[in-house]
Amino acid sequence: MSVIASFTVLDAKFLPDFAADPAGVLATHGRAVSGEYGWSGYVVLAVLDALEDRGISLSDTGHGEPISGLDDDSFSTLLTPEHRRYLPHLDPAGIDAAEFKAIFDEEGLELDEYESGAAGRATVALIRDLIAALTDDEVVVVYIG
Repeated sequence: MSVIASFTVLDAKFLPDFAADPAGVLATHGRAVSGEYGWSGYVVLAVLDALEDRGISLSDTGHGEPISGLDDDSFSTLLTPEHRRYLPHLDPAGIDAAEFKAIFDEEGLELDEYESGAAGRATVALIRDLIAALTDDEVVVVYIG
């Protein structure tokens, strides 16, 4: 089963409405991040877990727990300006391909070492770039489902 990841920029003023109607607010007020993320949503989940193990908690949004309510079989969280404190630690080259391979193997993802390095580095770079590009009044909704 394939799981996709999407990244949507949302003005933070819509967060109260978002909590009540996530899908509706994203459809009306969200702006999809341009570009294409070519890896499975499972890769994003594994990288978020790996970063968490390194003390980089991107599901700690300051806005409560990870988002629910989009649907039952999904995971969502927010990347916020508060996460800028992690930017110095989000260097894709800081985790080697073998470490990504071990992370993905643990999650049951069948990627060779080259693919593991490419997928892991692309995901860390995307997360870093999304956080760096946020204005003070924006968040990025990360949806995996």
